[in-house]
Amino acid sequence: MELPEKLEDINYWLQRDYGDTGARPNWRVVFSDDQFEMVKGWFCTYDNSGNFISATKGVSQVRKYEYIRERYVLERIMPVPMLQREELVGSEWSYEPVFTFEDIKSEYLPPLYHVCKIVIENVMKAAARAVGARYKNPEDDQDPIEVKHERIKKLQEELFGNETEVTDAFSVKEAISVPHNYGE
Repeated sequence: MELPEKLEDINYWLQRDYGDTGARPNWRVVFSDDQFEMVKGWFCTYDNSGNFISATKGVSQVRKYEYIRERYVLERIMPVPMLQREELVGSEWSYEPVFTFEDIKSEYLPPLYHVCKIVIENVMKAAARAVGARYKNPEDDQDPIEVKHERIKKLQEELFGNETEVTDAFSVKEAISVPHNYGE
C-alpha cells in the first residue's frame, strides 16, 4: 500500500519537532500488526475448537495491539510504572497508543504528519491544563496571530481548495447553468 508520506519521513519529523529521550523518539508512528512485546504472566493453550488444553506461567512475546489490526498508530513514549515492570519484561519505557489512523467508521486512514501534529498539540495542551500550566507551542515564538492565520489558511486550502461561489451555489441548488450557445 502506497503512503502519501513515507513513514520514515513522518517519524523523522516527529523526532525533529518533538524530541527524544536520548535514545528513543518521544513520538512515533508504527503499523499495529508489527508491534510485539515481552510479557510475563499466565498463557493458555486452546485446541482448534476453542477448548482449553493447558495454562503455563512464563514470559512470552505477544501481539501489542490485539484489538487494532491493519492500522497505523501514533504512539508516545512513557515510563513504565514500577508496579508493571515485572509484567513488561525488561522495559523501563513503553510506547503507548495515542491515536489510531482510522475514520469514525473504523475505516483505514493513511498516516499524515499534519494529523500527528494536531493530535500531539492537543495532548500537550490537555496535559498542561491538567497540571495547571499553560502549554507553549514552539510556533508561538513567531507572531502567534500570523501563525494561526497561516495554519487556518493552509487547512482551508486543503479542505476547500476547489470551492468557489459558483460551485457552492450549484451544490445547494441555488444556481442554474446556461449553455454557451444559448439563444443562437
